[in-house]
Amino acid sequence: MLSSSDILKDDLSKIDVIIKEFISSDVDKINFISDYIINAGGKRIRPVFSILSARLLDSKTDLYLNIAAAIEFIHTATLLHDDVVDESDVRRGKESANSKWGNQVTILVGDYLFTQGFKQMVLTGSMEVMDVLSKASSVIAEGEVLQLENVGNINATYEDYIKIISAKTAALFAAACKCSAVITEQNGTVKEDLYKFGLYCGIAFQIIDDILDYSDNSGKQKGNDLKEGKVTAPIILIKDQLLAEETELCKKAFDIHQPDVPIEQIEALIKKYDGFSKAREEAEKYSVLALEILEKFPDNIYKSSFEEIVLDQLNRLK
Repeated sequence: MLSSSDILKDDLSKIDVIIKEFISSDVDKINFISDYIINAGGKRIRPVFSILSARLLDSKTDLYLNIAAAIEFIHTATLLHDDVVDESDVRRGKESANSKWGNQVTILVGDYLFTQGFKQMVLTGSMEVMDVLSKASSVIAEGEVLQLENVGNINATYEDYIKIISAKTAALFAAACKCSAVITEQNGTVKEDLYKFGLYCGIAFQIIDDILDYSDNSGKQKGNDLKEGKVTAPIILIKDQLLAEETELCKKAFDIHQPDVPIEQIEALIKKYDGFSKAREEAEKYSVLALEILEKFPDNIYKSSFEEIVLDQLNRLK
């Protein structure tokens, strides 16, 4: 069976051409920073969801390429802004743009990339596409603010956590899938099914990323979420089991104003109470929900590719 990368090779090449054309600016620094972050080794997973959804629905138009490009521009813009907010030094194994060039220009280049995303929406000629993606952009911003409000909040509930990651991560996956249903003129049921499929996948993927934050094999700096005070699934799912002194240790660990607590201490607590296993079960639950929705669609190579992506994400935890 062909892999998803083989199936989508031509479409991804076309999207790269669109992206290169639209990041072109008369301002050299915009070109340089945009190119630096967009070509920093990202997997283009969100555009892939847009392409596969359109292919799954046997699209007769190539407007899904503009949607996929819009999705990538929006995602990249949020990465630039996130790194400023989180004061991150590393992005995808490289020095982050804000660390390299400063916060001010990084924010402005992020704004520039947002505008390029909206240009792509306009090119689809669909008011519904613009509505879906503009709402997703708004929800992402709300999710980021909600996450910021919960920095260091060891009392955050699992429901709070799911609300945050549904907004800041899963909303764009959901929008990518739904927009492809829009431009292929599907009925409301299909649009909603693909929206939920993308949402569940996005939630599962974020939970997996949050588990891997405690791993040496994530491709990112280990313990970055802990350093930034982000209380995620592995801790939230065990916090009610913690002894009083363990709770106090976690409060100190996630308080960004306190001296650093070695990640090994928090990792040991998570292992003691099976936090990683519990978080994995949640990722599996949302992955199963996504795959159940996918079963509604006819069997073809694009459906198989979606299944492969979902299962490959879970296999990252092995």
